[in-house]
Amino acid sequence: MKKILSLLCFLHVALFLNAQPANPDWSFPLEGKPIRIFVHNFTGIPIVETSTFYYGINYIDGNVLWKIEKSALNESLKNTTQTLDALGVTDNASSQVDESFEEIPFTPFASINDIFIDIETGKILFGADTVTKYSSIMETNIIPDMFVLLVKTISGRSIKLHCVDLETSDLIWTKELGKESVLKTISKHTSLSLLGSANAFEPKATSTKDIVYKYNKTLILINSKDGSTVWENECNPGTFFLDSKEEHLMIVEQSGGLLSTSSFGKKVLAIDLKTGQNLWKKPVEIADNFVKQTQIDAESVLIAGKDGFNIYKYATGEKLWKKDYEAKKLKDVTVEDEGYEVFYGKKTMLVDKVSGKNIWKKPFEMDLDDEEDDIIKQEYEKGYLLLSAEYARFVDKEKGKTIWHLSVDKTAKIAFDYKNRKVAILDKKKFYLFNPDELVKKPEKIKFDIEKPEEIYLFETRNKGYFVQGMNEYFFLDGTGTMLSHKYYKQLATDRLARTLLTIGSVVAGVMSTEVTVSDGSGNSATFGLFTSNTRQYGAGSKSMADVARRLKEKFKLRNASKTSNDFAYFLSGERKDGQDAITLIKVDKNTGEEAKSYNMGSNRKIIYEVAPNINMAFVIIDEQLAAYNL
Repeated sequence: MKKILSLLCFLHVALFLNAQPANPDWSFPLEGKPIRIFVHNFTGIPIVETSTFYYGINYIDGNVLWKIEKSALNESLKNTTQTLDALGVTDNASSQVDESFEEIPFTPFASINDIFIDIETGKILFGADTVTKYSSIMETNIIPDMFVLLVKTISGRSIKLHCVDLETSDLIWTKELGKESVLKTISKHTSLSLLGSANAFEPKATSTKDIVYKYNKTLILINSKDGSTVWENECNPGTFFLDSKEEHLMIVEQSGGLLSTSSFGKKVLAIDLKTGQNLWKKPVEIADNFVKQTQIDAESVLIAGKDGFNIYKYATGEKLWKKDYEAKKLKDVTVEDEGYEVFYGKKTMLVDKVSGKNIWKKPFEMDLDDEEDDIIKQEYEKGYLLLSAEYARFVDKEKGKTIWHLSVDKTAKIAFDYKNRKVAILDKKKFYLFNPDELVKKPEKIKFDIEKPEEIYLFETRNKGYFVQGMNEYFFLDGTGTMLSHKYYKQLATDRLARTLLTIGSVVAGVMSTEVTVSDGSGNSATFGLFTSNTRQYGAGSKSMADVARRLKEKFKLRNASKTSNDFAYFLSGERKDGQDAITLIKVDKNTGEEAKSYNMGSNRKIIYEVAPNINMAFVIIDEQLAAYNL
């Protein structure tokens, strides 16, 4: 489970000269040795960690929302292994110790010392009693249609599933899925880390509000009201889809083994949704590994494999065509009025819906060098933009010929401005911003030197241009791509400051695609894009999941009561001046690219502090007192 990085800094805030009052806006004492301050990414609530507690902070009223005692045993193990790491006795032993705090992505929840809580209120949902206790969270899934969260946990050998109401933050039910050996459990975690989310089976809700869920090789229909099992079917599911009437549930079997190049196999079977019984005498075997399905009508479905596709009857598995339409290295099939358009290898062909025969005399062939699978295909007015791990290419829509070709390094990152039809490419120190329809030759790089391109992560569309941000660097361009400002803030060598990711918290948690537009509730909005270097991540966004994120954010009392802002970014600058460390906090206006203010942060690096850009506040621990300053 991926975590968005928290904002961590270990610095001194002895003086907030000129811009800040001598006294903080509020402060209160802490118990235990201070360790860090960070922000819960989804809610924006500051969390303070000491040697004995985790505190949730009410940043408006200046008091404690909740505090959870840490595990003394886990802290002891952590300290021991960190010491061994430092001495070089072990190879990163501390990474093997479970962290006490685990954020649940895209939700207001966290697991703290194996207690599942609501970060905004401190309400414990489960984990504090013998029935719901757990030692590790294995998987979480949001069911958008039902506004619930499913949490799979393990305690000893017992695997349990918990269902949480996202509206009320109540535990609806806990269900035991089964018991597994320790070796099998370790194997499961290993496979997830190797293969990532591409192999994950996403549970879904039916129209009757039951939940289709996978456990090992078994498909389960779960009653969402009480967690009881409606039926089970052992079919080794890789993915599934329903017909429009929700009578038939189609299962694509999981591929065989960890080293398989696809998460889905070749066999497809149908199940009666009411009874869980198999409908067909035997599974249908498609042309190579499953690629996609598209419902044709209430009775039939198009199922495509890597080497071809056919139309099947839901009820019987009968094919429309005797022979599959063959298309090697098939990437996509779309349903058009005049036929099925199949994109395979370098070619596109229009296929007759009734006969399965070619309509065009010859395929439309794109001018490509290869036939790799991971190509992003974006359609524009004049052509197709093709993006792979090694190039960007614009192909004429009518002739299939390349208009221009741009070679890029495999580490290149991409982001999109869909509103203005712009594409941003960051290729090492080269930056490109262009509308494909406006170019007759390959795009030219914008002439400036990026200091740390590997640290650039955020691309924002603002009213007057684009704000691009890294750990210690930013640049601002107008709508035409003209550079208006560019700053890189030096860091003090050998200090944790050099590894501080101070501004990542300005990225709105819940982003699940390359772009999302967020409103602050006062009519102000901003568009954020995440640079991605992996073409598989593109288009992974889900409108229903984005709706869930917005709905969750709307219910936060603290968020609604505070004056949140997406208009500023904060950077730290550390330099050695006249034999003294000089640490400065710089506030940058993302609408103009100009520095708005700077704050002298002193020179003592041992004081712990954190800046929360979403609420424009700084939190400081001085002499075991937490103090807050409004920026």
